[in-house]
Amino acid sequence: MTVSRRRLQVLILATSSALAVWAGAAQACVPKNASQLGYIPNFGGTTISVVNLVKHKVVGTIGGFTRPITVEVAPNGSALYVDDWPSQGASPSGTGPGFVRFVNPCTYKIVRSIRVAGGPTSNLSPNGKTLWTDVLATGPVYRIDTATAQVVRTYPATGNIITQISPNGKVLYIGNASAFVQTVNTASGKTYGSIIPSGLMPAWMSVTPDGSRLIAGDFANGVLTVINTVTRSVIASVSMGTTSAPEYGGVSPNGATYWSLNGDGTVWVISTKTGNVLRIINNNYLTLGVAFNRSGSLAYVSSLAENPEELSPLAFNPLISTELLFYPSLFKSPGILSVYNTSSYQLVGQIPLPGPTPTFISVARGPFAVRAH
Repeated sequence: MTVSRRRLQVLILATSSALAVWAGAAQACVPKNASQLGYIPNFGGTTISVVNLVKHKVVGTIGGFTRPITVEVAPNGSALYVDDWPSQGASPSGTGPGFVRFVNPCTYKIVRSIRVAGGPTSNLSPNGKTLWTDVLATGPVYRIDTATAQVVRTYPATGNIITQISPNGKVLYIGNASAFVQTVNTASGKTYGSIIPSGLMPAWMSVTPDGSRLIAGDFANGVLTVINTVTRSVIASVSMGTTSAPEYGGVSPNGATYWSLNGDGTVWVISTKTGNVLRIINNNYLTLGVAFNRSGSLAYVSSLAENPEELSPLAFNPLISTELLFYPSLFKSPGILSVYNTSSYQLVGQIPLPGPTPTFISVARGPFAVRAH
């Protein structure tokens, strides 16, 4: 039987794709206690700390990175996707290319690295199938298939500080340094609609699970912008003070609240529906990451353990400033993971972190259907 050239090409591509998917699946491994684990990059070093959130202690260290800044966890805990920035240089995101590292959470081994144009920041689609990775200030935004570990599409971006994907994967939100948010249709790759105003330098964005609200932490002027994604309108601008430097934050699993982490040492809890401030928590200096347990009853807030008095909160921003050049001692600091009851807002525990400079804590969202090893 003869096979046409075209059919042969299709067969080769199909086989290659199947092998790539198989290779990715072969690397998958779910730790037996995946639902208890949190992962915290140490941006001032080359490691990621593995924390048991039930036992309240660090239980492992993953090495081999240059400057790990964020980590995303597959929903069932079977893979880690680490944003690894280049070595520090004149540019705040480093000099040279960055990498998205695929890590086996059972062996602590890097199993795949994807080279990108600079310092990456990623967010994972709710189903865990797609990783959306943007490169600070210059673009582009990479769309990465997690099964094949391949870049399947790039989206141009200019002036981008941070991006966020809608839960259904249809809309890419791009926070621009010039105080606005743009929307991109991920199918066509085209920007659509008028720009949505925000505060100065939206350096972090989160979206509610139902996709109805987008919250931007506007670092430069101390504002949280709450956006109705259906009407594309701002429903609240929460002024937190010009030295608050709101940046990192997270939405509770039920989508009702947003926890904003600030450079002045406070954590603001706001209603995603109205933008009303529900509570202001006095935490440690320089809060750098938040995650929730699966039920949403606990919030885990990572911060530095030391309070360098010479440093203004506005000077600290790994995404956009050059603080590493002027405050190198800051990036040797250990950290603390504070555990809060989300109903009472009371501190219920603290976990020492080795650092240096622990940043965003990430946990697996579940469900944990894959058989544990």
